[in-house]
Formats: sequence, structure tokens, C-alpha cells
Amino acid sequence: MKRMLTVVIGSIALVGCAEQASADVTVYGSVEQALTITDNGTTNSKDITNGDTYIGFKATEDLGNGLSAFGDISLNIDSEGGNAATTRDAKVGISSNAGTITMGRQKNLTKVIGGAVDIFEGNSATVTSQARNNNTMLYTSPNMGGFTGSAMLTADGTTGDDSVDTNEYAVAYANGSLSLGGVRLDDTVNNNQTITLMGAYTISGLTVAVAKSELDNNDSTANVETMTYAGSIDLGKNTLKAGFQDADEGNETTTVEAVHNFSNKTSAYVNFQNANPKSGGAETDTTSVGLRVKF
Repeated sequence: MKRMLTVVIGSIALVGCAEQASADVTVYGSVEQALTITDNGTTNSKDITNGDTYIGFKATEDLGNGLSAFGDISLNIDSEGGNAATTRDAKVGISSNAGTITMGRQKNLTKVIGGAVDIFEGNSATVTSQARNNNTMLYTSPNMGGFTGSAMLTADGTTGDDSVDTNEYAVAYANGSLSLGGVRLDDTVNNNQTITLMGAYTISGLTVAVAKSELDNNDSTANVETMTYAGSIDLGKNTLKAGFQDADEGNETTTVEAVHNFSNKTSAYVNFQNANPKSGGAETDTTSVGLRVKF
């Protein structure tokens, strides 16, 4: 009887510890599938495609005195089975009144700033040099009157200048309806620089955004300038979106999309994109009808 009582008490204690350990863990994710039709004037193909499908886990701990620590791991899930799961983000960080430091795999600052024009559920046109990178360290300052500053480096221990592959520096401003940002990326591996500027404004459910990116190849090849425009308007449970991108020596890309939000977690959309190569080649139309559930 005493032995059984000991086992029961021990089991209760273990359950309590498990609950305490998981109390600050958040599970999140998204499942998205779409019927995609692609027409380049010569061939017409239909495919059920995997969209932004992933699962993530975020843990936070309050260390006291304004200090907190966190870890965030997320995996891209390939519903077609080619690669069951690949790393999306994997980062650890610490935050205080002096700012936040994170290390690991995460969005680069160009992707963070350029997110203002990357608004579509389906096909989109993204800014130059945006990515999720491995082997990074990021510092973000506290908010100072709407302004924040950030600095990031990527170092894989082998390539780049003194093993530093990229350096990024960004300044952002957000105040109510207005958002502004600028970021410079120095790529020491490919010997180029990218500067991205962004502005966005929201009023009465209408949002407009513009981003300009310029890739400087240090005279090895021609510089590349890309202008991206995006806008959306909320109409109750429906959202209409449109975008246009003009890339030097690349495509003129037009995107329109209609989204119906069943809730704040579930949405369906119709997305149409036309990509017209400036240097010749086939003009391609892509139409997607998709469903997405977030959790």
C-alpha cells in the first residue's frame, strides 16, 4: 500500500512538473493547399500545390528584473511527401530593456522590412535578397518614439570576409497608420550590396505599400533596381489585394487576389498572377484557388 501510494504521489508530481514545463510553450502553425493552373501560352498544367504549411513551437521564460528568454522552432511541412519537414526558423534569444538579441535561423532584415509588400495568400512578388538565413545573430533596439534599429550578421565559419557572410543594418519607424523602413545588406560572399526602402500607410481599411530595392554588383554586372507596389482593402469578411513589381532585366509581375475570411484562422482565396519577362520569353499566367487554416 505504501509502495502504491508512493507511485501515485510520484506520478502526480511528474504530471505537475510536465504541466509547469509546458505552461509557457505555444504551438502554432498553418496548413494551406491550392489548386494551381499555370498557362504559358504553349502548355497548360494543373496541380494541387502545398502552400504555407508549417508547425512551430515557441517557449518563453520570465527571468525577472525585466529580463526574459525565448526559443522558437518551426518546420516547413511538405504535404506532397518529397521532404517530410525542413527547418523554417530555429532561434534562441534574450530580451531586456536594452533590446533583444537572437541567434540561429531566422528572417533576414530585408525580409522583415519587405514584408509590407508581401501581402498575398497565394503567389506573390517579393523584394530582392529577402530570405531566411542560417548562422545569424540579430540585435534589435528598444522602441524609441516609434523608431527601432537593428543589426544582423551571418557567419558560417568558412566563407565570407573573416567568415562573416553578410551584414545588415536597418532602421524602422511605426506610428499608427504609417510605417517606414530602410535596410542595407552587404554580401561579402558574392561581393554585392542591396539597399531596400519601404513605406506603408493604412486608412479606413485601405492599405498601400511600396518598396524599392537596388542590388549593386560592384561593376561586375549591371545593377538591378526593383520596384514593388501592393495594396489591400478590407470589406467585412472579404479582402481585395493587388500588387505590381517591375524588376530590371527581369519580369513585370501583376498580382490580384480576393480573400474570404471565415474567421481569423480560416480563409479561402483566389489568386491570379501574370509574369511578363522584359527580355523576351514566355508570358505566364498562374491562377490558384486555395484554403488556409492557421492555429
